[in-house]
Amino acid sequence: MGRVLMAACCLDYEKSGIEVTCVCDSDASKVGGMLDGVRIVSLDELKRAHQNEMIIISVKDNRAQEEIKRNLENEGFTKIEVL
Repeated sequence: MGRVLMAACCLDYEKSGIEVTCVCDSDASKVGGMLDGVRIVSLDELKRAHQNEMIIISVKDNRAQEEIKRNLENEGFTKIEVL
């Protein structure tokens, strides 16, 4: 379900002229890989290279969404949207 949702979201954003530059995952085994043609990065890389970009949280669980949002805010991210 996550892969399908991510692919659909990427397509919708690209149609709107918004480029999806990366996907962030806390699972180290996924970092460096690709998801539907989009590179998977660590939180450290996200902070280094994408601190001022819009961050979109697209996990299904509401508690996880809030936890991720809090963690990103604590890391200094300010442009955060939850799907």
